[in-house]
Amino acid sequence: MKISQIKFLIEVRVFHVLVLSVVLIGLGAQFAKAANAGITYHGRLIDPAGNSVVGASVQFKIQLRTPGVPQFFTGRLKAIDILL
Repeated sequence: MKISQIKFLIEVRVFHVLVLSVVLIGLGAQFAKAANAGITYHGRLIDPAGNSVVGASVQFKIQLRTPGVPQFFTGRLKAIDILL
């Protein structure tokens, strides 16, 4: 093999290693995002009259269900003190 062919093969291998490194770093970032994924809900707690809810023990019930068929997946019940 000529020296120019050897240099070309080395350059191609270096390029492949760089491309593979970038792809793996990108995949790692996507997995890191997925590991920290969650559901965040922002809103106000109001009673039927539109007043802010204040109490020593307010319970939240969150359920995950399938659309259409009422299939229950999971749920949480959390009590929080929201006295002002």
